[in-house]
Amino acid sequence: MIEVEKKFRLTDEQYTEIEQQLSEKHVLGQPFGQTDEVYLKGIPSFSEFEQGMPVLRIRTEDNMSTLTYKRAINAGGDAIEHETEIGSVDAMRRIVADMGFSQVTSVVKTRREATIGRFTLALDKVKQLGAFLEIEAITDDPTTVEVLGREIVELATTFGLTEAHIEPKKYDQLIAQLKST
Repeated sequence: MIEVEKKFRLTDEQYTEIEQQLSEKHVLGQPFGQTDEVYLKGIPSFSEFEQGMPVLRIRTEDNMSTLTYKRAINAGGDAIEHETEIGSVDAMRRIVADMGFSQVTSVVKTRREATIGRFTLALDKVKQLGAFLEIEAITDDPTTVEVLGREIVELATTFGLTEAHIEPKKYDQLIAQLKST
């Protein structure tokens, strides 16, 4: 499957406004925490990362963990994505390491989700980075990626956001960038 996603950087005021709009108009879920451990293969950091390289993520949320494989298919960050639940995080860490992947960063965030049509909206507060709105859709059809990207931007405009608010880098890349400065 292909994840088509845009991430919009928000001020605290924008976060509060969007949170209120989603609460009034749609079902906005309760806040929950997520911790993502991010792994790259054969390179020690994102400074050597190139589009198309595989990324593994172990995400822990409450008492459940998942392993996600991602590989970007374009410069916009749209990616092939496969995900599965894992029973033992420690065993998965050993498997990932044995496959040649090394943990390069970790992302801690609080998230609230809503669904509008075929789009999932995630209001995030990311430790060290601030507030964001992610809007994503999943497709199996590569010919729909561009259209979905445009529809995501159109949906964002209903919250007062423009393409100028788009943050092209993933959270893990932004946190790794902070650590390297």
